[in-house]
Amino acid sequence: MKGNISIWVYIYTILHAIFSFGMGLLALIDPTFQFTGLLQTAAVMHPIGLYANRGFALAIAAIAAVIYGLRTRRPSQLTSILLIFFLIDLFDFIQLWIQKDASWLMGGTYTILFWVPEIIALIYLNRRLHPRKRMKA
Repeated sequence: MKGNISIWVYIYTILHAIFSFGMGLLALIDPTFQFTGLLQTAAVMHPIGLYANRGFALAIAAIAAVIYGLRTRRPSQLTSILLIFFLIDLFDFIQLWIQKDASWLMGGTYTILFWVPEIIALIYLNRRLHPRKRMKA
């Protein structure tokens, strides 16, 4: 199904990809920024590298989805990437909350910056995937 996809979905996806790439890069450069109290030993650098690779891979996949979406005007790739972003953000916050590393301020930040735009974009893209059929009079 071809159609126009609003530019804000592309912009948000690119911004989230840049954020994911940046957090991965920051984890490699200075892991103590994200993981306070972490001693940079050889034993922890392997899991930190795996975490960073997740950010890099997701950012590359998001950019590929944006390029695919711009070329084909199909929302399927963007829907998949935004669903992955949403689930990762949700599960990261749940883990932080369980470990008592999250505050109400962090929850509000996650809600405003991540969950609300992702949910709105997913609803928007879902409507692009499954447009309502018009009733014949």
